[in-house]
Amino acid sequence: DGSWNGVYRFIPVKYVLDDGKRHRISLDVESVMDGQGNALRHEIKREGALVNIKTWVPGASNATRTVVYRYRVGNALRHFDDGDGMEWSHDELYWGVTGEEWEIPIHRVQAPAVCAARTTSTTSAGGRSASRRRGDSCPARD
Repeated sequence: DGSWNGVYRFIPVKYVLDDGKRHRISLDVESVMDGQGNALRHEIKREGALVNIKTWVPGASNATRTVVYRYRVGNALRHFDDGDGMEWSHDELYWGVTGEEWEIPIHRVQAPAVCAARTTSTTSAGGRSASRRRGDSCPARD
């Protein structure tokens, strides 16, 4: 269709874990918007282990623009046995929010998460713990 101004966002959905096992997550893109909340034209393609979201951003040639991706992820929590006899000792969400494939700098990122099921506690990277219930925010910053 000719030239376009926009962004490619690649999100991995298939991984090989440290123990050699394969892990797959589900990804449902709910919306792609500009900084004012206007819907942006986008296409979603699955390319091997990645989902590629091609987004058109009007007037984005040599300009700074905000693009907001909203998506739902399933099967992204990993379960670990800490060797204390419990079936699962802790769960962990590891998510590379921005990825590493960008050719231009990313100046600001926010990544709010919402717990989909009851959890007894969460621990952030800084070591703080708190109880969480379904629908609670799960802060990812310290």
